[in-house]
Amino acid sequence: MLSRSIFGLGRPRPQENANVTKKEIVKKISEDIGLTQLKTKDIVQRTLDAIIDTLVTEGRIELRNFGVFEVKQRKARKARNPRTGEKVDVPPKNVVTFKPGKEMEERVRQMTDLTSMDDDEESLVGDGVGTNQAFFNVNDLFTLADTGNFTPQGEQTFTLKVLEPTQAGLNQTFTLTFSADFATALSTLISLNTDLLTLQVGSAVLRAGQTGSVPVSASVNTNLTSIDLTLQIPPGHLTNLVLQSLTPALDPAASTVVPQGDTIWKLHLAALSGQTIIGSNILAQIGFTTISNQTSAFVPLQVTALDATKSETSAISRKSVLSGRVVVIANQSLLEAGVAPDGSRQLTLYGKAWMSYAILYSTNLIDSSSWSQVVHFAQTNIVTVVAGLGSPAPNAFYRALEFTPDPPVLDAVPAGGQKRTLLGYGQSGLQYTLLARTNLSNVMPWTPVQTYMLTNSFHYFTPTGSESIIFYRLQRN
Repeated sequence: MLSRSIFGLGRPRPQENANVTKKEIVKKISEDIGLTQLKTKDIVQRTLDAIIDTLVTEGRIELRNFGVFEVKQRKARKARNPRTGEKVDVPPKNVVTFKPGKEMEERVRQMTDLTSMDDDEESLVGDGVGTNQAFFNVNDLFTLADTGNFTPQGEQTFTLKVLEPTQAGLNQTFTLTFSADFATALSTLISLNTDLLTLQVGSAVLRAGQTGSVPVSASVNTNLTSIDLTLQIPPGHLTNLVLQSLTPALDPAASTVVPQGDTIWKLHLAALSGQTIIGSNILAQIGFTTISNQTSAFVPLQVTALDATKSETSAISRKSVLSGRVVVIANQSLLEAGVAPDGSRQLTLYGKAWMSYAILYSTNLIDSSSWSQVVHFAQTNIVTVVAGLGSPAPNAFYRALEFTPDPPVLDAVPAGGQKRTLLGYGQSGLQYTLLARTNLSNVMPWTPVQTYMLTNSFHYFTPTGSESIIFYRLQRN
């Protein structure tokens, strides 16, 4: 206890029950834009996944007016074993940092319902102590000492800030001494051989003829001087494999990727002299070019062998590996089945950007006339997730076709406010006219609204009009 008139110290404390979940965010966005919660949840989740993927591959992502996420490495540090008092090395590790943007900082600065606190822990009047006293949990002080899972040893100094209005700005420094006999762990200390290397080859989606790369990531808890892996890649899809963007600990001259025939590639990642491979890092990028004039395909990057050498020249015994893949999109579309988090069937379509597609469904592959359309949509990039297809069932078959209807098809697109958005489908190179009228009687003629030459298979129309009810149709000229 501290005999000071202390009101509190620590970080801002929001109002009770102020936590907002992803589910509530999805519900709010869904109501604002007029989409179903299922579709909105998919958009939100894909946005979060894209942020994580960018951090893993690029190490930094800037969202204007929101903030900057960046991966930084926390340096190795010294700690003490709580049982023996011996010093131990805590290895470096990657952490994600966030710097808010100007708009976020300004809006947060204007908040008035938070208790302003600056430090890492807090103690408030009413915690059950006497007048002019404050109580702090020892476990919280351990957290402030930043010694990981180990009890701090020796003298630890802490600074308190008085938040009472009449004594604002008054600081108090105190020191606690933790002896080697003070421990919060189990009474039995055992030592295990926990050397482990986990390696993962990433994935990419590219058009045929494009150049791209996949990351090679590793997580290891012991010092390594080299890593060797063997990749098996089906022929006819990728060429010109090279190592790029090596982590600073690797030797560019000694790290190589060498073909062994048509399907096998040997990768050797060697540390610089005096350096080791340790912690969780993206070690390198495997660069390549997808071969033109090939058929669309899922190309596996299968790791068939993995070896690593520790700094004392012995081999690491415990290893795990995750293989990667490259999705190559040529003229044919690819359809991949999956299950959404809510248990419903989910499909992922890989195809041409700015092409419209239709998903067809059948339970009988023998009868060619049994296929029926489930949904059609406009694809503005090369990957689209199609959700909300119902629960998985046996004998369910799906296929994707390019959707270029004649006569044309016109869909209403949900939009907020009074804005109207229409999506027309047709054939590239043909001219179409959007027609409108306020009722369907034969007396009222159809009025041309907009004429447009399709440059791909679909086009968004945003007609104006103050009438509450308007009927539209799309006509080929």
